[in-house]
Amino acid sequence: GGQELSWYELMAVWGSVAGAVFAFGALVVPLYLRWRDSKTRLRITYSIGEPEYPADLRDIPPNERPAEPAFYIKIFNKSKFNVRLNNVFIEDPRGPITFEQLGNLKSTLDTKTPGDHWILYQPLSFLMNTLKGVGYSGNTSFMLVVRDNTGKLHKKKVNIQLPSS
Repeated sequence: GGQELSWYELMAVWGSVAGAVFAFGALVVPLYLRWRDSKTRLRITYSIGEPEYPADLRDIPPNERPAEPAFYIKIFNKSKFNVRLNNVFIEDPRGPITFEQLGNLKSTLDTKTPGDHWILYQPLSFLMNTLKGVGYSGNTSFMLVVRDNTGKLHKKKVNIQLPSS
């Protein structure tokens, strides 16, 4: 048999292992945080009919607010830097469904600072007619895609009930 380590030697070995693990963590954690902070992070929420919060309407100029129920999209800049959006579209197997007539798409060109947000909308009747026109029906879902200025795609699954008529 081999020689057993004394309690003191065993603690020295475990202390060295713990020190190595701590040193590795002290090196890796800041690198991970720096990598994460360099990535564009957007949070997408949506509401159907009315804005998620009535105060969101203040972000839309009075002369551009929808006169009918709408599909509202709110996009938060959760990044550590300014972000600009390139476009917003619906992902479809037959090809993207673009929001050429999205109510205030021009506002997507604005650069937003960290913590700021965009409010976009599409009149609900137009969205429903567009979806029905490409084959969606009933209780359906689609993937809403936001492309930022780096080309990264941010996705949010949307569930919506289309009228049967």
